[in-house]
Order: sequence, then C-alpha cells, then structure tokens
Amino acid sequence: MPFGPLVIIGGGNMATAIATGAIEAGQLEPGKLSVCDPGEETLASWAARGAFATHDHAEALARLPGADVLLATKPQKLAEVGGQVRPH
Repeated sequence: MPFGPLVIIGGGNMATAIATGAIEAGQLEPGKLSVCDPGEETLASWAARGAFATHDHAEALARLPGADVLLATKPQKLAEVGGQVRPH
C-alpha cells in the first residue's frame, strides 16, 4: 500500500536510502515528498527526482500539510532541529 505525503528533514544518506527504496518499490511518489537540507547539491538531487526541496523547515512542512515527518538529521543536530519542527 503506498504511503505519503512525506517530509524529510535532513536529506542525506539515510533519508536517501529510505526514500529511494520507497520510490523504487512504488510506495512513494516523488511529488508527495518534501525535503529540507542545508546542502545545495543534496537539494538539487532531490529536486531532479521530482521532490520539493528547500533549506527551510517551515516551508518543507507547509508544502505538504498533514504529512508524515522523517527526522533524518545528524544526532548532534536532532534537539535543535526537533525544536524547530515541533511547532509545525
């Protein structure tokens, strides 16, 4: 059964593996994916796949209201990013 929409906060290796696997399995449509990451190359890669890509947590979340959220940040950033995402 397909799932989505999905917002990924931190679009690095772990998130890429999870989302790519779901997309390739037909379980997630790239158009129902919003990714937030600080890296320009990471965002360009996600955008090329058809996902919405941004540096802004609030924008990523607002793009897909009610979406599931995957926090895929570095462990040392989790408390900071979680605090920023929590209100949304």
